[in-house]
Amino acid sequence: MVDPNPGPLRGTVEIDETYLGGSAVRKFRKNPKPRPAKDMVLAMRERNTKDRAGRVRYFHIPDGKLATMKPIIEANLQPYPKRIITDQSSVYENMFRLSHRDAHRTVNHSIEWVVPGTRIHTNSVESSFSLLKRGLIGSFHRVSVKHLHRYLTEFEYRFNERANSERFEKTLKAMLTAPTMPYKELIASMPASGMELDAEF
Repeated sequence: MVDPNPGPLRGTVEIDETYLGGSAVRKFRKNPKPRPAKDMVLAMRERNTKDRAGRVRYFHIPDGKLATMKPIIEANLQPYPKRIITDQSSVYENMFRLSHRDAHRTVNHSIEWVVPGTRIHTNSVESSFSLLKRGLIGSFHRVSVKHLHRYLTEFEYRFNERANSERFEKTLKAMLTAPTMPYKELIASMPASGMELDAEF
């Protein structure tokens, strides 16, 4: 389900982050395990246009620092997008202060979800997070951090191919040519820091 030629995101692009996991503790357990740290997912989503359905990209990232996020965003964004919409995080302010100052718009989520009288909001990318989380809960009981990027790729592919009437044929062709993953690699243990995510996000 990996798109070999994704191309940059164009037009109006919304950018936001969410967190997965971190809810594995059960109150009724006699000796509950420590609550695992949540894993951060960065998303970029194009707005729909009259001639095409907007695409989404998901990235499992270690943190929300500027040095982590900037290379990913720059690599997946067209050089001169029509509009970039984010929340008011200082990371985005610093990232776009020089390179996309005229295109960057923000919404203050502490007081509003949409800037009154405008189309400045991040509701589109946040709705893709809802689909991702509900899809994970509905399809999987446990999600391994080791393979989280693969789960993200699957849901990204599902979303981006939603308007493609030939998506089944496309998926089948890709399956016939994709490299195989040895079983040893599939089940290999992770370092001690790697944990499983509970499916209740």
